[in-house]
Amino acid sequence: MNYRDISILAIRLAGIGLIAVAVIRIPNLAPYIVADTGVPWWGQFLATALHFLLPVLIGALFFMFPATLTNKFIQGSDALGAEPEVLSAVERMALSVLGVFFLFNVVSDVAYHVVYAIRVSQLAQSAMQPSVSVMQNPDWLANVVTTLIEFMVALWLIFGARGIQRLFAVVRGRG
Repeated sequence: MNYRDISILAIRLAGIGLIAVAVIRIPNLAPYIVADTGVPWWGQFLATALHFLLPVLIGALFFMFPATLTNKFIQGSDALGAEPEVLSAVERMALSVLGVFFLFNVVSDVAYHVVYAIRVSQLAQSAMQPSVSVMQNPDWLANVVTTLIEFMVALWLIFGARGIQRLFAVVRGRG
């Protein structure tokens, strides 16, 4: 594997990471759309859309055109894709590492959600209002759903890296 292959792989993975982070943060953008800040609705929508679309667009460009960026960074006559087996193994390993990162993020989110639910329950009991439930908080429910989706994506990245590689090959036009 030469420097050009490693650079292509790193740029492609950076693109995937940018898209993943943008998608994970979608629930965090909802309060900014519905908040009454005195800015017109279209201004809030435009700012929120740019906050989401800019990383997605840059990530998609990184994923679709890594060789163009690599040619700007690395000069020389190395042939691209000299050892596809090694590149495939490194890409599979990198996807699994990304899955492990998401899994650790899920563990911390689950710990937060459990502690939050227990604390709200304790406060409701001490205030003698047992009808108050953490399920009444739509932000908490949205974050729990996001955590579940992130858990499924983490497992998919860890255990289904070969399938994701086949999907990438189809998107690239090689499959």
